[in-house]
Amino acid sequence: MVCESCRAANKANAKFCKECGATLTLACPVCGTAHESGQRFCDECGTALTGMPSGVGAAPGAEVAGGGSAGGGSGAGVAVCVGVVR
Repeated sequence: MVCESCRAANKANAKFCKECGATLTLACPVCGTAHESGQRFCDECGTALTGMPSGVGAAPGAEVAGGGSAGGGSGAGVAVCVGVVR
């Protein structure tokens, strides 16, 4: 597996890069379920994964679906409000 951060070659089952320590596992930012690179939606909860760069997991500061980041960022993003009307 090639690290997206430093391009170092790692073992196929490695969870972290041996050169820079970056995470090599891809996970849904909502439920944490592992997914494959290029996957558009989470198999477990259906969250859109398209806004996530390769190598991003559910770590603080990681970019989340819809843009922005979990730990701050540029402030540009998408807000979704869901409610029930009776």
